[in-house]
Amino acid sequence: MPAVRTRPQPTKDYNAPGLDWEKRLGLVMKADPYPSPIKNMVYKAVLRYFNHKVHFEYMPFDDLTSRIDIAFPEEKIAIEYEGGVNSKRAAQSKFVEPKKAANKVKGGHRSSKTFLHDVDKYNNLAMIGWRVYRCTAETDILKFIKDIRSWIPS
Repeated sequence: MPAVRTRPQPTKDYNAPGLDWEKRLGLVMKADPYPSPIKNMVYKAVLRYFNHKVHFEYMPFDDLTSRIDIAFPEEKIAIEYEGGVNSKRAAQSKFVEPKKAANKVKGGHRSSKTFLHDVDKYNNLAMIGWRVYRCTAETDILKFIKDIRSWIPS
């Protein structure tokens, strides 16, 4: 298992304190190498409800290769968006042309090497007490928010 991160997180513009959720959403979407309408809905929902607690591209280990898409470090909650999953919902999205959605699989989860790295990351997170919520284009956003709210103490 990689060493748990001891040095401070690198500060990205979208993790700067004091920004309102709409400003952070714009910065996160601009920095995203694999944008998708569904992923943006997940980001928007998280920022709208949990802006003050959430961190993007959080690095829990010193290895600098394991990043959590969306993290609540104080609560030890990781949210991973599993991109590259070809889904009916993405293909039917009004934001994406159907041919492009059906034929183009975007995201970093296309290879077995990446999949194995993610499995290792999830196992390492579990070993240090983190809970991981994995979501895809098929995730019900309202259920997702309800689930995350139940994990975060008031």
